Amino acid sequence: MKGKKEVVVLATGCWDPLHLGHIKHLEAASRLGTKLIVAVAGDEVVIAKKGYCLMPLEDRMAVVQGLKWVSEVLISVGTERSDARTLEVVHPHILAKGGDKAPENMFPDEIATCQQIGCKIVYGVGGEKIRSSSALVQKVRGGG
Repeated sequence: MKGKKEVVVLATGCWDPLHLGHIKHLEAASRLGTKLIVAVAGDEVVIAKKGYCLMPLEDRMAVVQGLKWVSEVLISVGTERSDARTLEVVHPHILAKGGDKAPENMFPDEIATCQQIGCKIVYGVGGEKIRSSSALVQKVRGGG
């Protein structure tokens, strides 16, 4: 691809467990640029967010890396839920947010970091939210 500028897209998440909505999100995110980097939240972040961690970090990373659209997988930087520090390290051109994200429910430091590094935020990548990992886990536990 001589002469074609690399456009790095970053997608972030827990991916626990990976489901159809995640697949559609990552496939669509890959079409926004030439390289898709996926950041996977550490186990402690997943537990803080959801109250459980179904799949260990290494498993989640391997499953995500196995998707044909994914160029690179890395561990999210830091132990907080915000991906601002990951954005600072990766410096993507585009941050791909899923169907459940909008400016109103994003961490303000993520938006500020994107503005600072010149990263465009694209919302609704992959369409509307069609699955929820937490809902799937709740169903298995007998609550839905």
